[in-house]
Amino acid sequence: MNFKPTYIIKHFFIALLLLPLQQVFAQGINTTFGQNRVQYGEFEWSYVRSENFDSYFYKGGRELATFAAKYAEENLNALETVLDHRLSGRIEIIFYNTLGDFKQSNFGLEEIAQNTGGYTQVVNNKVYIYFNGDHGDFVRQLKDGMSLVLLNELLYGGSFQERVQSATLLNLPQWYLRGLTSYISKPWDADMDNRMKDGLLSKKLMKFNRLNNKDEVFAGHSIWKFLVDKYGMEVIPNMVYITRITRNYENAFIYVTGLKFKDLQKEWLDYYKTLYLKEETGRSLPFAELKIKRKQAQYIQPEMKVSSKGNYLAFTTNKNGKYKVWLFDTKTGKSKKIFKGGIKYNQLEVDHSFPLVTWQQGGDKLGIIYEKRGYVYLKLSDLVTKEKTVIQFQKFEKITGIDFSDNGRTIVLSAIRKGQSDLYTFDIPSRRERQLTNDFYDDINPRFVDYSSKVVFSSNRNTDSLAQPVIPKIYETNNFDIYQYDLESKNGMLKRITRTPNINETQPIDFNRNYMAYLSDYNGIKNRYAARVEEEFDYNEIQIKYFDSTYKNTDTLYYFEENIPQKGKEFDYNGKHVVLDTTVEKIDTILHTKDIVYTYPLTNFTRNILAHDVSVQAKMVYDLMLVNNKYYIKMTPLSKSVEEDSKSIETYPNMFRLKSGYATTQFEAGRKEYRRLPGFAQPVQEVKEETETLITKNLLIWFCQSLVHLLKMGLIKTI
Repeated sequence: MNFKPTYIIKHFFIALLLLPLQQVFAQGINTTFGQNRVQYGEFEWSYVRSENFDSYFYKGGRELATFAAKYAEENLNALETVLDHRLSGRIEIIFYNTLGDFKQSNFGLEEIAQNTGGYTQVVNNKVYIYFNGDHGDFVRQLKDGMSLVLLNELLYGGSFQERVQSATLLNLPQWYLRGLTSYISKPWDADMDNRMKDGLLSKKLMKFNRLNNKDEVFAGHSIWKFLVDKYGMEVIPNMVYITRITRNYENAFIYVTGLKFKDLQKEWLDYYKTLYLKEETGRSLPFAELKIKRKQAQYIQPEMKVSSKGNYLAFTTNKNGKYKVWLFDTKTGKSKKIFKGGIKYNQLEVDHSFPLVTWQQGGDKLGIIYEKRGYVYLKLSDLVTKEKTVIQFQKFEKITGIDFSDNGRTIVLSAIRKGQSDLYTFDIPSRRERQLTNDFYDDINPRFVDYSSKVVFSSNRNTDSLAQPVIPKIYETNNFDIYQYDLESKNGMLKRITRTPNINETQPIDFNRNYMAYLSDYNGIKNRYAARVEEEFDYNEIQIKYFDSTYKNTDTLYYFEENIPQKGKEFDYNGKHVVLDTTVEKIDTILHTKDIVYTYPLTNFTRNILAHDVSVQAKMVYDLMLVNNKYYIKMTPLSKSVEEDSKSIETYPNMFRLKSGYATTQFEAGRKEYRRLPGFAQPVQEVKEETETLITKNLLIWFCQSLVHLLKMGLIKTI
């Protein structure tokens, strides 16, 4: 459906006719001839309404559209406070299940085509968003769009006529307008800091007037961050207000900061240069690298996998929407194109989430995940027999992660279905799937470990229980940690590998048979860490079951000693000798263990590791990195002794991380303990290496209440 001014009256009367009904409308009518995008199916639209928002969705999108409307209402006041402006009208949220679906849309076609900045998320009061498997990015899009609607109202007026008149007098650059909405919607993170550092040190961002649209918005974000760091949050409403009054943003800079924009640019550059030049000291980069051709390297995506033998490495490129999969021979140094697809987009956001690649055990068969005509496919290519197999996934809207098991017939997937990013295993011969997780949390980067008996993955969940009810809510500490799923266990529990609020751990891999590895931005730069998991005795649980279950079912007692002083129905508990009478049917003893995780830093690079993989047979680790505005695939020998090698790795936080306050000291390597307290749903407290395990106040109360209850009922006797 095309929202054009020439159709306002027509759509107004249609809306009046449909008001008593649940509004459902089909896309594809009233579109401009010659401007339609390729569509592979009709979208039947409905909407949910809140006080200030109408959130539109189609099949499979109700849950996220409802979440979007609720989140928008909860955060509207905060955005209004930042900009010192109250929303004067309603905002329409147009939600697409995936970015691929959004590219089929005709909504705002003319306005987007006329926008010199290319892809935009906002047309008038309509905010266009999609889900890519990350709720954090989902709400970033929403806040970005809401901020732009508020800014447009503030700077250009609320009505269409006011905006047309104001636009002729006030023409703001992308770095000012979209840089500001980007700053409001997303806090500075390790990826942005890495991009800013590389841009300045490579002098890419020095020529401000020559930046492309994407870099211009990013540079604008960094300028607003610099202004707020120096002058405080009040600089934002002051700048916007003076810009509106004077119709000139350069005059606003002079009035608010006392500096001309040219001088402010110099201060901005000096501010970041000072931070980054100090950070290079003590950090390094791998020396060895694969010789990727320049015409390929400039379009490399963060997707790279090496075969188990280490003889081939698969990577992907994407140039304006047209993607290719390349096979690099690590022995000869030559690469060849083995797959291509996609459509060139000049004005829409390029989807860098696919293709995905994965190697079957043995390294002779490569799997490629790609999207075509609105569907998701897996292509299996045998490099020896040249046989090719294509599988279409009917139930998944998008796949964001894949890995082969050792048996070669099972894959693990991170896939989107009905607005959730969950984990699945998929048996290729039988085409049967098994859902591993099913909740609001985002589960990504799945990899098989421990002879494919377990799956490690990254998730923003805050609990290790899969059975616990989940509230659809984005928490302030919406960071990703590493978890492990035991495919042979049915207890509904995960093993927690990391727990670092506000710090992200992603991309876990099977490093060797003793350790897994993952990327962490603990020190402000994405570096590699290794972890191994062990189990130790935690406590014993005694369940006392009675003959008369209607009178009393069971009582539960807890022992923190490994050897329970028990003889039949006699035992010592809490310093007293207890004898159970004949009403007791049986006593069950359950041994509980706790997870001990040993974690060690492996690298201290000057730039982020964007993607990494390991070939155990070739004893080589491969890292994709952005250095001096170029992408490189670096090589490092596999660590022979993780614990010993980590002793020389310094992990002191950089200035970005120190300013955030989330990490102020070096990473503490070694033992960390994760355990679940009996009687409580929430897991896990972290205990440092030499700290003794103490019985908490809650546990003491639990023990006392249990004992008193048994004494009052006359079910135990004290001697």
